[in-house]
Parts: sequence; C-alpha cells; structure tokens
Amino acid sequence: MRPIKLTLQAFGPFHQRETIDFTAFGSNPLFLINGPTGSGKTTLLDAICFALYGQTTGGEREGRQMRSDHADEQLTTEIDFTFALGDKTYRVLRQPDQERAKKRGEGTVTQQACADFWQVAADGHESAISTRKVNSANSEIESRIGLSAEQFRQVIVLPQGQFRQLLLANSRDREAIFSRLFQTQTYRLLETRLNDQAAAINREAEVLSREQESLLSMLGLESLTDLQTEQQQLQQEQQTLQAAKQAALENQKSCSKALEQAQQLSLALEQLQQAQQQLQQLQNQQTDIDQQQQQLEQAQQADKLTPAFKEWQRDQQTAEKAAQQQQTLQAELKQAEEQRQQAETNYRQLKAELEPQQQQLHKQQIELENLRPKLAPLQEALERKSKLKETAQQLQQQQEKLTAQSSRIQQQLTEADEQQTRLSARQQEIPALKLRLHELQQSLELHRQHQTAQQQYKQLQQQYDRATEGVNRLEREHHQLSTTQKQLELDWHQGQAILLARELQTEQPCPVCGSKQHPDPAHGHTQPPDQEQLEQARRETQAKQQELQTAQQQQALLHSQLNDKQQQTAELLKRLKDKDSGTITELEKAQNELQQDLQQREQQQAQIAATEQTVRQLQQQEQETQAALDKLTNQLQETEQQLQATRHEQQYLEKELPEQWRTPEALEAALHGTQQQLEKLQQQLEQAQQKQTAKQQHAQKQQVLLSSATEHLQTLNSTAQTSRQHWAEQLEQSLFADSAAYQAAVLNTEQQQSLQRVISQHQSELTRTQAIVAERSKLVNDQPAPDLDALGNALAVAEQQLADQEAKLQALSNRLHQLEQAEQQSRQHIARQQQLDEQYKVIGTLADLANGRNVHKLSLQRFVLGVLLDDVLLAATQRFYQMSNGRYELRRKEERSKGNKASGLELLVADTYTGKERDVATLSGGESFMAALSLALGLSDVIQGYAGGIRLDTLFIDEGFGSLDEASLELAIRTLTELRDNGRMVGIISHVAELKNQIPQRLDVLTDQGGSRVRFVG
Repeated sequence: MRPIKLTLQAFGPFHQRETIDFTAFGSNPLFLINGPTGSGKTTLLDAICFALYGQTTGGEREGRQMRSDHADEQLTTEIDFTFALGDKTYRVLRQPDQERAKKRGEGTVTQQACADFWQVAADGHESAISTRKVNSANSEIESRIGLSAEQFRQVIVLPQGQFRQLLLANSRDREAIFSRLFQTQTYRLLETRLNDQAAAINREAEVLSREQESLLSMLGLESLTDLQTEQQQLQQEQQTLQAAKQAALENQKSCSKALEQAQQLSLALEQLQQAQQQLQQLQNQQTDIDQQQQQLEQAQQADKLTPAFKEWQRDQQTAEKAAQQQQTLQAELKQAEEQRQQAETNYRQLKAELEPQQQQLHKQQIELENLRPKLAPLQEALERKSKLKETAQQLQQQQEKLTAQSSRIQQQLTEADEQQTRLSARQQEIPALKLRLHELQQSLELHRQHQTAQQQYKQLQQQYDRATEGVNRLEREHHQLSTTQKQLELDWHQGQAILLARELQTEQPCPVCGSKQHPDPAHGHTQPPDQEQLEQARRETQAKQQELQTAQQQQALLHSQLNDKQQQTAELLKRLKDKDSGTITELEKAQNELQQDLQQREQQQAQIAATEQTVRQLQQQEQETQAALDKLTNQLQETEQQLQATRHEQQYLEKELPEQWRTPEALEAALHGTQQQLEKLQQQLEQAQQKQTAKQQHAQKQQVLLSSATEHLQTLNSTAQTSRQHWAEQLEQSLFADSAAYQAAVLNTEQQQSLQRVISQHQSELTRTQAIVAERSKLVNDQPAPDLDALGNALAVAEQQLADQEAKLQALSNRLHQLEQAEQQSRQHIARQQQLDEQYKVIGTLADLANGRNVHKLSLQRFVLGVLLDDVLLAATQRFYQMSNGRYELRRKEERSKGNKASGLELLVADTYTGKERDVATLSGGESFMAALSLALGLSDVIQGYAGGIRLDTLFIDEGFGSLDEASLELAIRTLTELRDNGRMVGIISHVAELKNQIPQRLDVLTDQGGSRVRFVG
C-alpha cells in the first residue's frame, strides 16, 4: 500500500479541510512529520488507518471521538484517502458517527457512519465498489490489502508506544499475522482436509466393525465359521424336506382328482332332475299355447280388411270437417260486412274533426321559424360567458392547489429532517441486531434438534419396551416347549427300555450291557411316544429358539440405539441450559420480529441517502410554485373583466326573445313538436282511410271463400258414400259376422309379435329340455350319488400335510437366505476393512505429521512459516546487526515449548558480546525499537520477494527514536535511507531535533488556539 493523497476535514485538531499530497515528496520519499506535542502528528496516521479500517492506529479512540471541537457545526467530519496497491489505484471516503446541525430548524441530528470505496482508472474515472455501507467497504478494503486492522498496525504503521508488539508477539499471534502476509492458508487447509479424511476412515472402520458384530449377533452367531457350518447342516435338511414335500404333493393331486370326478357326477344327477321337472311344466302349458296360436291367426285375417275400413273412416271424418268449416265461413262473412260499414262511418267523422286543428298548427309553425335569426347572437354571448366562467373557476382551483402544494412542501421539508434523524438512529442498531439474530437462530436450531432427539428417544423407548415384552414371551414359550421336549425324550427312552426288557430271555446276554442276569428289567403299561412326535417337539423347540434369538438381537440393537439417543439428548439439553434462551415458540416469535425489524432497517438505508436530494427537489418546487401563483393571479383578473362585459351583452339580447324560447333547444323543440302534431293528425286520417279499405277487401275475400267451401263439401260427401259401400262388400266376403267381430279380432303389430315370441319361445324351450333329459340320462347311466364329504375330508388332510411340509421348507429356506446374505455382507465388510486399513496407513500418517502429532509437535503450516520466518530474520538481522554496531542478531527458537503451548515461531536475540542467546523481551527500550524496526523492514523485504499478493511499499514510524543514542540514531537513519533507495516510502513522527537536520523533507503540523494545519517543507 502506497499513500497518494489524504484529505482531513473536521478531524481531530484539524478544524478545517487539510489536504496532503504525498506525491509532492517524490516517488520514494523519506520524510519527517514534525510538530509540537498535541498538534496532531499521530492524527495523520490515525486518519490513514481510520480511512482504511474505521479504526485509529492505537485502537483506543473511536471514530465519533475524532470530531474536531473547533470545527463549524455545518462542516462534516470525514476522511478522503487515495492510495495505490501495485498498479491499481483506489479511493475511500469515510465519515464516522457524528452530531450535526439540522438543515431546517434548531437542534442537531445524529448522522450515521458511512463509507464509499472506488477504484480509480488511469483517466481519473471512478468505479464504485461499495457505496455507503461500512461493513461492505471494510471487507472489500481488507481483502485487497491482505491485512486486518491489527496486522496493519503491526507491520506498516508502528504506533506510538506499540512498536514492540510484532517483536514480542507469541507463536500463535505471529502465526496469524504471517499466514495472512504469506498466504499460507493452503497449508492449514491441507492439514484440516488430511485430518478430516483420517477421521472419516476411522469412523467408517468403526461403523463396519459394529455392523459386522450386529449382523452376526442378530443371527445368533459368533463368527463367520459358525455361519458356514450352519449353512451346510441346513442344506442337508433342505434335501430331506423337499423329498417329503414331493410325496405329499402327489397324494394331494390324487385326492383332488377323485373329488373333482365325484363333483361332476353329482352335478349331472342334479341337472337331470331339474330338466325332468321343467319338461313336465312345459307339457302342461300346451293348451294355452294352442289358444294363443288361434288368436294370432284371426288377427292376421283382420289385417287384410283394415285398409278398406280405415279408408271409409277417413273419408267420413273429412266430410264432417268440411261441413263445420262451411258454417264457420258463413258467420265470418256476416261479421266482415258489419266491420266494413263501421269503418266508413268512423273515417267521415274523424276528417271533420281534424281539419281545423291542422290549420292552427300551420300558423304556429310560421311564427316559430321567424324567431330563429334572433337566437344565434344570444347563444354566442352565453357560450362566451360559460367559457370565461369555467376558465375563472379553473384558475381559482389551480391557485388553491398551488397554495396547498406550497404548504405541503414546507411540511415535507420538516418531515424529511425528522425522518433522516430517525432512520440514522435505527441504522446504528443494525450490527447488534444481526448478532442477536444469529444467536437466536443458533438457539432455535438447538431447540429443534433437542425436540427431534426427544421424539426419536420416545419412539425407540416404545420399540424397546415392545421388544422386551416379546423376548419375555418367547422365553416363556421356549421354556415350555423345551420342558415338553425333554419329557417326551424321557418317555421315549423309558418306552424303548420297556420294549427291550420284554425281549430279554433267561441266560441270554442283554443287547445293552451284555449281562445274562436280568434282576430288575424295566416294566410299564403306558404307551410311549413315537419317533414322529419326538421329532415334531424338537422342531418346534428349535424354531422357537431361532425366533427368540432374532428377538434378542433386535432388542440389543434397540438398546444400543436408545443409549446413543439418550446421550445425544443429554448433550443438547446441556447446551440449551448453557444458553438459557427460552422456549421454541418464544424464540420463533423473537426471530420473526427481529428479521422483520432488520429487513425494515436495511430497506431504509437507501432512504437516508435520498433525503438530501428530496430536500433540494422540494426547495426547487417551492420556487416554481410561487412563480406559478403570481402568473395565475394576473390571468384571473383579466378573465373576470371579460366575464362582466359578456353579462351586459347577454341582458340586451334576451329582451328581443320570449323567455321560454331563448335557447336553440327550446325553439327547435317547439318547432319539432308542432311538426310532430301535424304529422300525427295526417297519420290518423290516413290510418282511418286504410282501415276502411282493408275492411271492404276482407268482406269480399270471405264471400269467395264461402262459395269454394260449399262446392268442396258436396265432393267430399260423394267420396264418403263410395268408401262406405266398398267396406260393406269387403266385410261380407270375410269370415267375420259383423263390424264388431272384426274390431274384436284386430291386434296391432307389437301385440302380434309378442304372441309370436311366446309361442316360439315355448317350442324352443320344450325342444331344449327334451335334449337335456336325454343327454344327462346317458351320462348318469344309473350310477349312485357319490359321498362328497368323505372325499373332501381326504383332500383337506392331504392339503394340510402338503402345507406343513411347505412351511417347514420355507422356514428353512428363509434361514438359509439370511445366512447367505449375512455371509455376502460379512465378506464385503472384511474387504472394505482391508481397504480402509491400507488407506489409513497413508492418510493417517500424513494427517498426524501435518497436524503436529509428531515428536516436534509442529504442524505443516507452522513448519512452513518457520522457514519463512528464518528468511525474515536473516533480512532483519542484517539491519539489526548494523544498527546495533555489530552486537545483536535475531534468531528463531527451535526448541519445543513445554506442555501444549504453540511453539516454533518464538524469537531470540543472540548477543555477540556475551556469546549467548536470550529472549527478545530482555532488550532495552532503544534496542527493542531497533529490533522491531529491523523486523518490520525484513518482513517487508521477504513478503515482496514471494508471490503472496501483498505489497508493503510504505512504513510509518511513530516515535521511538528518542530512546536511541547519537550513534544508534545515525545507524537507524542510514538504514531507513537505504530502504528509501530501494523503492519504499518511509514516514517518521519524532521530536528528536537531530532528525530535522538529517531529513530535509518534512510535513510540519502547526497549531494555535483555533486548531491545527499542515505545511510542506523541503
């Protein structure tokens, strides 16, 4: 970092605006900042540090404490700093929290801290990186410089009284500084990743081991060998069970086939009986079917007479309708003659009444037409009056609106100041609120984890309780079965002894002991159990034993999970008690409220910057509003004068016209009304005449219709007589005695079809039933009814035997499948465990070495930093050796510290006078200053020699030279001069008089009762 220009305003003792152009000293200057005590020399370094980080060099004063007491109230405290990083130029403008006078009214408001950060191009154009936001600017600046505020004070600005901090820092603090300067975070990241990988391998190995133990435990086995032995035994049992299952299957098929044949015979017997009964019913219905056949034939004969009968009926009805129509036309003709006579009388009377009214309306129409020319001037005057009146009203409304607008602008100006004060105060609380929100979110997450863990613990407890109950039940059942099995075995052995005893003969050797004497042979009358009963008891006991082992394995697994969950719940509860943060509901409510508050505050940040712009806009609007008001007043006066003249003209013109016709609408309405009345009278006359003509034509038309209807009636009567004679002839030739007999025999098509369906269906059903009786009689062949119950019972027994064999075989197959899966998983676990062992040999060893778990207790990053520190000390020793006149050298302590204390970066000083090494804390004040200065210069040289991205182009030293004697001061100045010649900017703050003579370029700080100012010298 190299300063270019620094501007201070109302900052510290500088009450006005002071600008320091560092380029005036040249490209690589060595300059002195000189001035009396309290004048503000250190304040210049404070300003640089505050511009970059918002903190002073000593870190003891806040930004709000740096406001000048001598500054004018209207002058804002701010620092404007332009600096270079390599080939890039940046500018930062920062303002601390401060009280300033209100822009309107009395009193002060609190202005919140803000910072703007730009990148400056070669042509002077500035591109914003961060605007108004302090935290954002701090982050952007720190990321580019590569140093925190504390590290900046230790390696670039050596503050007054604190220049020994870097020299006396412990290994941990020096590690933090060097890791940032030399960008060695990669090594630390490598340490973490190696450690994580090794831990992950260990965790996976432990999981695999637990899974393997749990897998074998759930099967009731201790090792993979036991598993394989049981597999071989079960495979032999499986072959025996498969042969027994095949025999049971053949027996079941035989029983099933016999039952199926019996069911078919039983069904045939039942169907034969039903068919015989149905045949008898159909034969009993034959008489009804014959009657329906006769009715159908008569209906078919009647269908042949139907056309002649319908023709006679149709002609008779047509003649009767024609006679009724003739009578109707005679009555209508009489009525039409009466209406014609009435229409002629009405027309003559109406014409006599309306002719006088038409003459009067024509006269009135002429008078209204004569008033039209006098109406136009009056209308023009009225229109001018209306427009002027409307214009005056609009001007008055605009005037009132502008007046109200001016009042609103005044009120908005006041509200803007108050809003800015209120928003600024709220912005100060944002960092604290964000910290509180983070704490709330952590507490809430702990609560949720604890709540989930409790629920899971309860579920596991319930599962464990159920598993325990199941294990207890199975133990009781297994004990009962085991007791029964032992008793059966005892009974079986006793029975075998009794059977053997019955076969013993005197002087014949016993097949068991070989003795020929049988003093007390076994005897008894109880029937011993057979081999099948004994084997059944053994199988039931073994099955229950396997079921018990599976339940015990599940119980053990649940017990382990329950303990783990209980421990997790207890840990979460302890962390919750440490926080003591309240319930979930309270935390969620507080979180929501805090988030809403923060969101509102962040949204209001833009309003602060916009408030001043709003005030300027309102002031401009106020000026424009007043000018508009003056212009409107003049226009309103002219409009009112024109309105008064128009009113006089209106009054004169109104005397020439009757009051009711002074508007075009009224006059035109009167004319239109008169015209309508004339047209209405004419229309009435025309309608009456048209009605007279229409009635006369209607009477003539009715006369013609009556004549035609009379002729048509005569023709229809003749046709009806002919049709009647034809029907009588057809009836006489048929088998029906009269018309009534014909009509009784008539059936419609649907009825005939229904009879035909009934007859056909009966015949078809009769034929089908006769065929079924013949077929079933042949199939039964006089066989007796089978015993279905006996055959069904035999099949049920065979199926039960088959099901028992299948169940046994399935249980054995399930166990074999479990063993095969377990064997496969076990081999996978073993293979994966071997892979993990090979990986850990490499990753674990590297992780131990990199993380300091070695003989020297030295991590990878600290080892790298130790090498870099050796380079720094080599460069620093060259200057310290020269400044100490060949006495001192700086070295790194290579011995490991005691205990767990971080080590590897401690410093020692080698005294060539005594030939011994001692701690740097034993140096005197002047010696410590020279050592710290040498270390800072050596650090700068080495850092710029590495591609770390951090450039230390500048060094500021605040005091410390007063502790040097004349010879040491000469050596220190020579060292700083060499540093300048190598391209560095060096600034010194000191009261030492000899420095004024040796350093020609100075920045003098002058002070008086009004404040301080700066002046270039040299």
